Amino acid sequence: MLDAYEKIYNLRKSLNEWEEKVGIKKFNKNSRIILTTIHTLQKLPVTIDELKNLKFIKNSMSNATFNRSINELLSAKKIVLFSNPKDRRSQLIDKI
Repeated sequence: MLDAYEKIYNLRKSLNEWEEKVGIKKFNKNSRIILTTIHTLQKLPVTIDELKNLKFIKNSMSNATFNRSINELLSAKKIVLFSNPKDRRSQLIDKI
């Protein structure tokens, strides 16, 4: 069991180092989850609802937390939101 804890420690240490290298350490954990998820998506832009309903994000945070994190990323100019031309009630999200 000690070996498992050591592996988790090494993974977290490595993740922390990578987040510092990429420059996203200043964001909260949920904003980092959203930002890295956006950067791994093959098809962009994506609707906010599609992003919010991805299993990893849906299981990691509430709607209010998701919205606060989106606002933090918008303020930092890491993402952009714009109206969906096919459905004006929906917004698309894209990376900058």
